[in-house]
Amino acid sequence: MPEERKVYRRPARTAAPAPQAGQAAPRPESPPPPKKKKRPGAKRRRSRLVLGLCLLCLLVVVVMSVVLVRCSAEEGGPAEADFGTPAAAWQKNDLGYYFNTSGRAMPAAVLKGMDVSKFQGEIDWEKAKAAGIDFAIIRCGFGGEWDGQEENWAQDDPQWRRNADECTRLGIPVGIYYYSCAVTAPQRDAELALLHDALRGKRLQLPAAIDVEDARLRALTPDTLSALVAGAARQLEHWGLYAMVYTYTHFADTALHMDTLAPFDLWLADYRGKRPARRHGMWQYTSSGKIPGIAKGADLSVAYKDYAGIIQHKGLGKVKGE
Repeated sequence: MPEERKVYRRPARTAAPAPQAGQAAPRPESPPPPKKKKRPGAKRRRSRLVLGLCLLCLLVVVVMSVVLVRCSAEEGGPAEADFGTPAAAWQKNDLGYYFNTSGRAMPAAVLKGMDVSKFQGEIDWEKAKAAGIDFAIIRCGFGGEWDGQEENWAQDDPQWRRNADECTRLGIPVGIYYYSCAVTAPQRDAELALLHDALRGKRLQLPAAIDVEDARLRALTPDTLSALVAGAARQLEHWGLYAMVYTYTHFADTALHMDTLAPFDLWLADYRGKRPARRHGMWQYTSSGKIPGIAKGADLSVAYKDYAGIIQHKGLGKVKGE
């Protein structure tokens, strides 16, 4: 038979002896003192300090960004200044697609061109054409200070005729724009009279645009200003031209009623590197394009319609009545 397993039991605790007469009862054992919380060390304090400084810097950056965006979107011009776009950028590849400076394809772009005025000086148009410029929009006039005399209101651009003649000689398709400052119907009519004279004998392959961006135009309500601009655009169409309205995004959002101008193509300036969502036929994407043959920066644009083909097909481009 197997030996029986011995089971060892812990002996029962003996009760503490009762205190005898005259003796005080024993005090129960006191609980151990609570552990003191350790204070964060120097390393932890440094980490918290660094984190706080980072959050403060982030807050400063956010505030400055908001301020800069608001300032850049004021009535002085399109939002966000750029730092120059080479002529070689936005070139067409062998498949016929344009690519921007970030390498993104612009499949809807048809042509790339520039707009110029007296501020570009005397342009070497042969070098500009060789750099890949497909078209030119040339300023032919601008409004001035109104003194009650129409002949003192509108002015010719000093480089208009030379620029137009050089483009014609080299076969560069030409459109025009005039910088409007008109806030009354007589001022608008004075600008149009100058424009009519400037276009005498010229044929345009591209639209004639009304440049609507001057700060003085904000004296009018959006409805009033838009009606004035629409009247000018209808006059251009009556002459046999393809009318277009030029402005920048913030001006379109705040100073114009774009539904009134919906019958006319929009040439929109926005320098934030992404094609604007607002409907447009041309997009001016930089104001400082680096073009051979031009000493100063030039505005560059892409067109999303074959304007030359449309104008030729419709028999437009020359002022009627000449």
